[in-house]
Amino acid sequence: IEDHPNWVQAILDLPLNKSNQSIFNYSTGVTHLLSAILSKATGMSTCDFANKYFFDPIGAKVAHWGRDPQGYFSGGCNLYLNPYDLMKVGQLHLNQGSWQGKSIIEPSWIQQMWTKHATVDEDIDYGYLWWISESEKTPIYTMWGYGGQFVFVLPKIDMVVVMTHNTEKEFDEFEGEEFLRKYILDAL
Repeated sequence: IEDHPNWVQAILDLPLNKSNQSIFNYSTGVTHLLSAILSKATGMSTCDFANKYFFDPIGAKVAHWGRDPQGYFSGGCNLYLNPYDLMKVGQLHLNQGSWQGKSIIEPSWIQQMWTKHATVDEDIDYGYLWWISESEKTPIYTMWGYGGQFVFVLPKIDMVVVMTHNTEKEFDEFEGEEFLRKYILDAL
């Protein structure tokens, strides 16, 4: 899709599942459509909207945010935050949308994001842009970025874990959840 001169149109032109089966198929294109829809609905770029209502209130700074050929900010990739700011995003969600006593995200929306809306396989589900798994009855809510960028939120044990990976050179994607389970959760 990134080779297409109009990403939104290329995404809309993708074939639909016309069977009666529910099949999970992760698509960064769908999240890019969300960015275009948000821009049209608010009259603001996704970047301006996110900064005003999300990043600025928690003191996070976007280092880089890519755009498509029409100028829409990428909805599913090319958003760069440092690990400290990723931790703030995780902490905001752990605190049910509250940051330093101020409500940034409605708690009911956090619960909707963390509710299973699709089954990926026997070990992982998908909410609204969050991966959902479990470790010994402890839910793990995960934001998973390209190349092994992770924010894990574990509300039952009041913990946020951020992992990043250098993607500038050739790499194998880091198995973040495996590391979380084997070295961090086992140590607890």
